[in-house]
Amino acid sequence: MVLVQTSPYQTQSDPTAVMGRRIGAWVIDSVIATIVFVIVFLTILTKLEMGTSDAATRLCDVVNNGPGSNICVNFGTTVYGGDGGDIAAIWLSMLAFFFIFHVVLPSITGYSPGKGMVGLRIVKQETFQTAGFGANIVRWLMWIVDAVPFIVPLVGLITGLASKGHRRVGDMVASTLVVDKATVGTPMPVAGVNSVTAGGSGATPPPPTNWTPPPPTTPPPTPPTTPPTAAPPPSDTGFAPPGADAAPPMPSPDTGPAATDEPPAPPVAEPPAPPAAPVEEIPVVDQQPGVEAPQWDTARNTYIQWDPELREWMEWNEGQGRWIPISR
Repeated sequence: MVLVQTSPYQTQSDPTAVMGRRIGAWVIDSVIATIVFVIVFLTILTKLEMGTSDAATRLCDVVNNGPGSNICVNFGTTVYGGDGGDIAAIWLSMLAFFFIFHVVLPSITGYSPGKGMVGLRIVKQETFQTAGFGANIVRWLMWIVDAVPFIVPLVGLITGLASKGHRRVGDMVASTLVVDKATVGTPMPVAGVNSVTAGGSGATPPPPTNWTPPPPTTPPPTPPTTPPTAAPPPSDTGFAPPGADAAPPMPSPDTGPAATDEPPAPPVAEPPAPPAAPVEEIPVVDQQPGVEAPQWDTARNTYIQWDPELREWMEWNEGQGRWIPISR
């Protein structure tokens, strides 16, 4: 791909090397137009249900081969039919749709729905500004030539691939280009198409993204030649020379805030005492086991006791080193 220098700050690829995306945009636009045509067609024509598909086919054969400009289409047992007025309404509806699709929308936004989805814009070949109403209506009318042979637009495809700037006939007549959306408003030279020169379009180039301001030209202040004289240290008597501040007295180890205001050390929390060794159970009258003292529980293989504050039976958890409720 040929690189074109557009300004001292950036290098961009050929803005017209987008034929692959143009073909994709045409496919998208064609699918949308086909869906709209089917909706209009089935809405305007009269719907009729036949008993069998053969009966529906025979009816359409009679209508289509008969006199006048009538139309009949069947889908299984369903028949859609209309007269010349219905056919005219269909074509006028589709003409209005294509006018909005290929003229009004590109004049406002710079793209058809298909071009918008693939990131393309229709621009004037000299200024790279989005093409207006006049240019878009010329491009649309020239589909009469570009769409030949009206099944696949071979004329538009061949001229778009072979011409300078990859332009179809409509672009040549309307003086337009189809470019990537990133180049809109930034004129770029296209050989054999426009008169824009590299760096000479007159457009203000964007600032570089990695630019940093230059260092200041003002020299830093010169340090003093003679360092300031430090004040002499205070004497043992606490006397300081005139002009110097006396050093504050050092606090005595036995006096001052450090000696009088120091908070007492926090008490060290002692770990819970391990449970007492199992003792032989002594029968006590009117005393429930585990209420007054820990009681060994053979089923749980640990000590249990009643906690009057929590009002729960607790068991000693050796792994956690604390009493936990039995229910947990």
